[in-house]
Amino acid sequence: MAELKNARLDATADIITTICKLFEGGMFVDLLSEDDLDDASRHDLALRRMFCDFLAASLLTGLARAEDHRETQLQHYLTCRTHIDSFRSRLETQLIRLEPDGAPYTDSRHKFAILLAYDFEATARLKKWDDWKSIIDECALANDIRLFSTIADIVLSTDAQSESIQSPLSPNPLFPSISNLHSNIPSPLQRRSKPSGT
Repeated sequence: MAELKNARLDATADIITTICKLFEGGMFVDLLSEDDLDDASRHDLALRRMFCDFLAASLLTGLARAEDHRETQLQHYLTCRTHIDSFRSRLETQLIRLEPDGAPYTDSRHKFAILLAYDFEATARLKKWDDWKSIIDECALANDIRLFSTIADIVLSTDAQSESIQSPLSPNPLFPSISNLHSNIPSPLQRRSKPSGT
């Protein structure tokens, strides 16, 4: 029974790995040439690439969680972070073009909030403690208390060095105080400000 279960897990892992390779760099959408597209179509293409990155990161996170082999697990997390960075690099430009009250805008922000949780999990498993602060800053702008609940669970399940987790009362805490949650931190999650005089 155990051997059958392991065989199924291996087969699932192979399928997910193949799918993620197809998504790398947005392979499906990269079959289109941007030179042949108008501005609106290029914008739509960028959103489709972001969806590919989101799906790949989600699949890789699930694959990493189910992986028993340490080195393979870490490789999944590394590749996952690559897709998250790709999503992040396109997000700010795309949000500027979208209506703040529209579904695509809300959906993009929601997907990025999910990816932030995955990114924090990956950094914890990879022991990239120095990356935690920047992710926390982006989480603060997401204004979603569930993100911090997830992050707290991740911190408690890791073997982070004590100096990596500072008290909320310290001058430069890893976890921002409540008064800093709405501070003006540059991030793709930051909403566009309205033009003056409107």
